[in-house]
Amino acid sequence: MAGIIGYGVTIPKKRISTKSIAKIWPGGGIAAGIKEKSVAAEDEDIVTLAVEASFNALKHAGLSASDIGALYLGTVSSQYIDKSSAILIAEAIGISCDVKIADFGGSVRAGSAAFLGCAGLIDSKKIKYGLAIGADCQAGEMGSQLETAYGAGAAAFILGADDVIAELGGCASQSTSLNTTWRVAGKDYVNFYDDARFHRTAGYFTHIKQAIGKCLAETNLKPEDISYLAVSQPDGKSPVDVAKSLKFKPEAASFTILSPMMGDVGSASSLIALAAALDNARPDEKILVASYGSGAGSDAFIVTAKEGINAKRGRITPVQNYFEENSKQYIEYIQYEKIKGRLKSQALPEPMSSVDSSPSLWRDKDFVFGLMALKCSKCGSINFPRRNICVEKDCRSRQFEKVPLPRCGVIETFFHQYVVYLDPEQAPFPMCIARLAGKQEEYGGKVTAMMVDSPMEDVKVGAKVELVLRRHGIENDIVKYGYKFRLIKEDKVGG
Repeated sequence: MAGIIGYGVTIPKKRISTKSIAKIWPGGGIAAGIKEKSVAAEDEDIVTLAVEASFNALKHAGLSASDIGALYLGTVSSQYIDKSSAILIAEAIGISCDVKIADFGGSVRAGSAAFLGCAGLIDSKKIKYGLAIGADCQAGEMGSQLETAYGAGAAAFILGADDVIAELGGCASQSTSLNTTWRVAGKDYVNFYDDARFHRTAGYFTHIKQAIGKCLAETNLKPEDISYLAVSQPDGKSPVDVAKSLKFKPEAASFTILSPMMGDVGSASSLIALAAALDNARPDEKILVASYGSGAGSDAFIVTAKEGINAKRGRITPVQNYFEENSKQYIEYIQYEKIKGRLKSQALPEPMSSVDSSPSLWRDKDFVFGLMALKCSKCGSINFPRRNICVEKDCRSRQFEKVPLPRCGVIETFFHQYVVYLDPEQAPFPMCIARLAGKQEEYGGKVTAMMVDSPMEDVKVGAKVELVLRRHGIENDIVKYGYKFRLIKEDKVGG
């Protein structure tokens, strides 16, 4: 039977309080119970969030990308209609191109659909390990209830059948075409019927309660048998009302109702709640997971913690850590609108450059996107970006082996950049040269990159940094991705 081997989440550092939004739109919509929400920065999207969550999950599972036999992504926030985001994630984390890769969409039920679809591959013995991801960063019209509600985040789960920390049980679904929110092609913002009560009662409550009822009946369980309730959270009030209405124990939702601190994260909502439950679950405790997507319906399934869950706790950053004050950076509404691209100034002229062609992007994808380097067969130095002759002056060999570039290192020098030419970057920001972990060559193994989520006053020579995937702008409607350095927290797991 399929189970969870490891999991990981990520929630953007930037946050905005609903009070800040209300100052600008005092008569705007209110998302019940949401106090603040997470905000994807200018250089973040569902691909960058999913990549980080996936690395966290692989680390927790103790597996490498080469072990993964399938990657399923659930999202409604993809940059593309006719292009896979899942394959971008797979290439960024180093998953083989011959595995099963698919994008799930259509509603924010996509996260649970990807999860259950991946579990089905495990149960049918088609793969040994699978990676299921839910990620979203939706946008609502200015001044609307959805603008107040929508946050950003991602959750990733490694699924398998052996050495599981939690086992999947029965599942049930309730599907209808009733929709209260929707987004059509070519539109950036989600539309909704301006009747929050109808959305909660006819949509959310009806579908989730029916799916949960079917799931409990099929597994011969009662609400009192459930230790944790992990449900989709369009606001901070609805999941509380579901727990009360179905007579779950009051403490069942105490660790898992997270929307008041991050907003509605769509396809990732119930999965991040599941991760929070697993952070606290003891062996044999049961978790009931239920998703809801407007215009699609609800999935509900049981997860039972197993003996192995305690052994892996030290490998993962708990979900609650993302809500600590040192993990957040508050912004005001005007900065939020700037991030969303709704406030723009006359930018400096872009420097002359050639447009990347499909052949050049394909030729360099393993190095630029997949962070592969060339290791000199003679002296062992790391050459990145790739080159024909070894960077070491006393070597000059032409024989190389392709290896993964170390992602962590130490700052050797840095400077502050006060002028920026291209969106979406916002000056000032630090730039640094870091020596990456590995053999200490004289010239090799160094990378120059911008820094992100790193206060300028904290950037110092000798500080530890890690490479993280970020957006580097859009060219011909294609998102260009690259890597930036981020300071490693001293208390970061495995840092």
